Amino acid sequence: PNLIAWLLKASKETQTLTILPENTASKTPAASVAVYSSSHAALPADLKTAKISELDLTKESPEKWLSLWKDRKDQNPTALVIIKLPLDSRLLDNYRDLALAGAETIHLRASWRQRGACGRHLTEVLRIIDDNLVNAGVRDEITIIVSGGITAAEHLPKSLLCGADALAIDLAALMALGLSRFDTSQNSLKLKSPFLLPEPPVA
Repeated sequence: PNLIAWLLKASKETQTLTILPENTASKTPAASVAVYSSSHAALPADLKTAKISELDLTKESPEKWLSLWKDRKDQNPTALVIIKLPLDSRLLDNYRDLALAGAETIHLRASWRQRGACGRHLTEVLRIIDDNLVNAGVRDEITIIVSGGITAAEHLPKSLLCGADALAIDLAALMALGLSRFDTSQNSLKLKSPFLLPEPPVA
């Protein structure tokens, strides 16, 4: 719980957003800077009026992306739906189809080593995706958020120059809080337990 509180405090002070798992909604203030992420189209009743939500489709077949996004969008047509997808240069047609259908924002997730699912470096894949959307005439219709291994200051301008509109950080935020014990055995990055954080000071 204290980790969530620290992340929300950091977001408030830096005027950014924190993306949190849907199951933490009951633990965070209603008027917070949190955006809740889930891997299914149906939203719980208490989140159906949220102005922004994230739909995590990183484990779904690309053929289902469009229909699942539409299912989520139908529940609250005026809300912004961020679609979280794997960063992969082999899925150019799928990204383009989402943009053509009216998807506002995609969150492209690389590995913590800054590699796409195709094995290429994050910035290389970003350039390919950006060029493809430009050629399709829909680049200005969609916002691209990128994440995965963003730790150094220079990663921000490099990613923006290669086609990203915004960045999401995870590892850097955790390290800033003094958390440095991670499990990388499954080619992913997970916090090792236990870890202790004090409650953040009240503003």
